[in-house]
Amino acid sequence: MNNEIIKIAGIEFTSEEMKKVEKEYFENNKKYIIRFKTIYELVYNEPRFDKLNKGYFGAREVYKLSKNDKIGFTKKGRYIIGDAKRVNELIGNKVFVED
Repeated sequence: MNNEIIKIAGIEFTSEEMKKVEKEYFENNKKYIIRFKTIYELVYNEPRFDKLNKGYFGAREVYKLSKNDKIGFTKKGRYIIGDAKRVNELIGNKVFVED
C-alpha cells in the first residue's frame, strides 16, 4: 500500500486524497483551495520529456485577507476545494473569471 504524502498549499494529501483532488480539478473545474484566510489556485504541470515523468499539482497564492480581519474563509486547519464562482461568493466581489 502506497502512503505517499503530497504537500500542496500547506496541506498534506495522501495519494488517495490526491486522486479526489485530480477528479475535482479535471471533471468539475474546481481549481481553488480555500484555506483559512488564503485562497490558492491549483496549477497542474504537464509531464515533460518522456512518458515516465508524471504530471504534478502545485498551488500559488492568489488572494489573502489582511491580518486585521478577525474571521477567515474557513476554520483554522480546514480547507475547501472550490470553483471560481464559490471563491467570488466567499470574497463578496467578482475577482475571478467564472466558466
